[in-house]
Amino acid sequence: MNFHEEHGRLGEADGKFDEQIKRAQDEVLGEISGVLALGAAQAAEPKTGVTIATLERIKKHPSAAQDYTLPGFAEWLLASHYQRGDEDTGTYFPDVLGFVPNDFHGTIQIPREESILKLPPLRSMI
Repeated sequence: MNFHEEHGRLGEADGKFDEQIKRAQDEVLGEISGVLALGAAQAAEPKTGVTIATLERIKKHPSAAQDYTLPGFAEWLLASHYQRGDEDTGTYFPDVLGFVPNDFHGTIQIPREESILKLPPLRSMI
């Protein structure tokens, strides 16, 4: 990128421009890391077909939601729609995610197959 050729190196000119060079360097590195992070996030996002196929498999085999081995995206989708009974959806999301966050009042239960089977239509979950 020829950064140092354009901006100079730290310590050159008796350090008079070190502050400006450091600021420019940090801006460039911030931009590069942002671009890389966005690319990594997009690469990790499953395609719609993969998401639908995963949810269809869970509907056919609801016990798959009981061992905490689902892909993270599937856990998040299930957790926001999951109900133990008639409470608001997502109330007992730790049942699906498998951990109790701070300030959660309750205990984890293994999700019952009946609760997984009563999830809304797949397309509405995505």
